[in-house]
Amino acid sequence: MSAPGSFDLGNGFTMQPHFAAQGGGNPGDIQMQSQLGLGIKKQLTPSTSVYGNVYSNQTHDLSNNKHQVADGGFNVGIRKQF
Repeated sequence: MSAPGSFDLGNGFTMQPHFAAQGGGNPGDIQMQSQLGLGIKKQLTPSTSVYGNVYSNQTHDLSNNKHQVADGGFNVGIRKQF
């Protein structure tokens, strides 16, 4: 069963893009931060899965329309439900 917003790739693999954005939180703040990523998960057993996720963090200054990639990376791991 795939999570909402995820795509079934077959053979127990699912893919899920994700996006999050936020402003600075201060009145008059004109910067926005966002994260764009893509995760792939493989269900091994009903309670165990392995996953990989790549992501990129960006900042966007609305005053001068400058966009900058701040950093990015990836993570991998195993999830086990007890």
